[in-house]
Amino acid sequence: LSSIAYQGDRLLALDSITGQITVFQRTAYGDLIDEAIAAYNDKRFAESSELWASLADYNNNLDLAYIGLGDACYRNGEYEEALEYYQKTVNTAGYSKAFKAMRKDWISQNFFWILLVLLAVLVGVIWLSSRIAKRNRAGDYKTTYTLWDQLLYAFHIILHPFNGFDEIKCRKRGSALSATTLLLLALVANVFKETASGYIFIGETIDRFDLLTSICSLALPVLLWCVSSWCLTSLMDGKGSFKDIYISTCYSLFPLVLIYIPLTLISNAFTLDEAAVYTFMGTLALGWAVMLIFFATLTIHDYSLGKNIVTVLLGIVGMMVIIFLGVLFFNLIQKIVAFVANLITEITYRI
Repeated sequence: LSSIAYQGDRLLALDSITGQITVFQRTAYGDLIDEAIAAYNDKRFAESSELWASLADYNNNLDLAYIGLGDACYRNGEYEEALEYYQKTVNTAGYSKAFKAMRKDWISQNFFWILLVLLAVLVGVIWLSSRIAKRNRAGDYKTTYTLWDQLLYAFHIILHPFNGFDEIKCRKRGSALSATTLLLLALVANVFKETASGYIFIGETIDRFDLLTSICSLALPVLLWCVSSWCLTSLMDGKGSFKDIYISTCYSLFPLVLIYIPLTLISNAFTLDEAAVYTFMGTLALGWAVMLIFFATLTIHDYSLGKNIVTVLLGIVGMMVIIFLGVLFFNLIQKIVAFVANLITEITYRI
């Protein structure tokens, strides 16, 4: 083909070898799509809705038809129906537009109750915070701590990391059991965020969600960091044991629990206009956790600031080395298994 051109609703294709022009006539299916688009552009929404419905019946995999139906419902104020059509095509922009209009109507109808609930939540958070702080202060006079005491101490650590991590190491205000519990809570919070966030934020990825991948994305870096940091302890004259590193690292993950869970719940009321808030809060949780890990390394190993920076950087390099060696090891094992399997097959054929 040397040239293609439109002539009305026909497509003309010129073959440079034969010198012939092939005429492609638009089908009835194409005519129906053109009529639906024209009706919508002319603001004949009821007619366009019927045409899009016919197209959806004609081809239930045509995203354009569902988007058209969603647009028509949105124009008619049928926001819930519009959401359903937009979901079928993972059209987050259209979904956000319809959801924003529906949310506006809902807020105007329930404004008093929303204020009442927000006030109750605020009072509850203040009351709960005071109770937890009182419980943690009472722990200053104890010598033994229950699992509940150890878990509540995570609230103290996220705001007072130097004192908190020192208390965990010297006075055993944290244990391997409480640390593992916090790690499990962080894993649950991470899975919850990836599966229960607002449709606008996970609509395109929810079908590809894998539980094992989600768990490993958090648990594996924690394990690698603990091993790498412990391996560097003797080289960098660190005073913390592997147990101290594991406990302090798991306690450092508590901001993920504290932020991810309410963020996930609130995100179901967000539109694309609030996407920056969703991203910022998620980044804040991760940044807060990384900062606590940095302070934990500084405290439990009794490093200076400069030495701690070097140690943390070397720990990251150590994690990469461990990953490289792990991949190399598994590739070697895979080749050995393949060699043995081929050898057994060859011997079987020879016999």
